[in-house]
Amino acid sequence: MESKGMPAIHVVVLADELDRLEARGFVAAATAMAVSIGATVDALIIGVAPGEMYAKDAVQAGAGRVALISHPALMVPAHTDQLLALLEDVLPQAMTPAQSGGHVSLCLFHADAVGEELAARLAARMDGTALGRCSNIEGRAGGLRVHKSVFGGRMDVALATDAGPCFAVIRSIKAAGADATDDSARLSDEAVTHFNLDDTLPAIGHISRNPSQQQRKRLEGARIIVSGGRGMEGPDGFLQLQQLADALGAALGGSLPAVDAGWAPVSHQVGQSGKYVTPELYVAVALSGTPQHMAGIGPDTDIVAINSDEGAEIFKGAKTGVVADWKELLPALIRRLDQAA
Repeated sequence: MESKGMPAIHVVVLADELDRLEARGFVAAATAMAVSIGATVDALIIGVAPGEMYAKDAVQAGAGRVALISHPALMVPAHTDQLLALLEDVLPQAMTPAQSGGHVSLCLFHADAVGEELAARLAARMDGTALGRCSNIEGRAGGLRVHKSVFGGRMDVALATDAGPCFAVIRSIKAAGADATDDSARLSDEAVTHFNLDDTLPAIGHISRNPSQQQRKRLEGARIIVSGGRGMEGPDGFLQLQQLADALGAALGGSLPAVDAGWAPVSHQVGQSGKYVTPELYVAVALSGTPQHMAGIGPDTDIVAINSDEGAEIFKGAKTGVVADWKELLPALIRRLDQAA
């Protein structure tokens, strides 16, 4: 997948982990970064049997070339030991530095727990540089300059490196025309390469899974999220939040204190130590709005804040604020939504 004439950013998309909308936004984010580096974007889409729909999305989001890499023995959900073994075979060929300019090779992963682990472990194994979670990456003479948010979003730092290959994780953005994906579009043979692998992957011990009895929408890719904080005062408050989420067709989220208290599952925690979410609308109920929580919400998200404390920090980042007691407002809001349904 070596690009001629200019360096390539290699974007690793785990098709069995990301839905199409999130994957397309990830490639679009890499494409936006590539402009400042003068690079092209090559997408490596990996899964048990990733479909061409992912390749079409990647091309529409700006990828110049796509590799569809399939392996029937990959576990779902992903096991990082298997993915690590697979990527160690694939990436050394893909990340050969471009012939012109001697640019540093760059490989990007989606900013989630799996992506962060893979980026760090691959950097160690391939004698590369681990850049961690980056908000932006720019080109500089002989290397890269990366921008990172630290201390729960309180400060931004810039780091420079000329040691490659580099491995980083970035967040998705809302891709232009994301709702208008053309599944009927044809891909040229030059744009897509198929790799059907069957080499032996590391053996994984037996893993037993017990499905949760709570069937909640995933935060990843949700267009609307209803989220609660410590001010919900207990599990009964979150039951009402779930009713509001159901009425809006939304996913349910929670702050760290709410998750620690057992009112919401850890898989639905939003914030610096939880999930990073990019919905169109984020309804924050009884949330104080700490920097650690706000660091988990995309900058393009419209926030509607409901809080009885008019001085709450959440109002500073909200597009719409309602000063009210949720115990009075939520039941009335749920009734109105049910009547309109």
